[in-house]
Amino acid sequence: MKHAILSFGVFFLLAQVAFSQGVSDPIADFLSKHVDPATSELFLGEQWSGRSNSQPPGGYLLRFEAPIGPNGSPVLFIAASILADLRNSTWSAYTRVGNQDYVPAGDDITFGAIPQFYLLKPSGNGGRGMAEIFAGKNSYSVLTYYLDKTGHLQQGSLTGVTRDQDQEDSDPSFEDKEMTELLKKDKLSQAFTPTIQKILLEEYLKEPSKKWRMFNSSFGVASQHADPGERGVVREDRLDKSAALTLFKRNILGQQ
Repeated sequence: MKHAILSFGVFFLLAQVAFSQGVSDPIADFLSKHVDPATSELFLGEQWSGRSNSQPPGGYLLRFEAPIGPNGSPVLFIAASILADLRNSTWSAYTRVGNQDYVPAGDDITFGAIPQFYLLKPSGNGGRGMAEIFAGKNSYSVLTYYLDKTGHLQQGSLTGVTRDQDQEDSDPSFEDKEMTELLKKDKLSQAFTPTIQKILLEEYLKEPSKKWRMFNSSFGVASQHADPGERGVVREDRLDKSAALTLFKRNILGQQ
């Protein structure tokens, strides 16, 4: 009964937030967060070719869902590739309320260049949370991501393990032993590889209903343009910031 009451309370709170702040189009909401209110410029201060200065103009939009909401409901994550680098990517989160509306749950959430996770055990409200492993110079650390009682995404951590790179170099199997120890210590048994989709910003702004393509896990968020299957669309990408703003206002916001 206690769990049932808690679950109802979380759903009630999310419903209240959704009533006042829900959005029907999280992609449009995500882009709106990156429009400068003074100049109306998209991604003000960011290199249009990404932080590695190698992406097509405007880069990619990316999205995936993770079952970490109350009772395993999906949480949507959205990113822009020009905000990523070769090690990390930055995402915004949205919880789904009902069949259509979403509630913003957090911004500036850092994942690896190729997001891969482990699902955590369900909590009292049925929400699971997820964990991602990061390899540092001297240790392997584990960051966790979960919704708090107000429906906002929070970041925590689990116990990591030390790393011995010299031993890894001399014994190729030693890294596997370190990872086995880490997974056992933190009870990370259920791997979760998200189904990430991508579309060039130019494609989306010109045709918001255009079909998204599958993320190529051989390349990171900031390197999807290197996917051989992207050569044609990347070659045609000529988007500049002025055109991006015009398309955003006309096709996303419905302004003339």
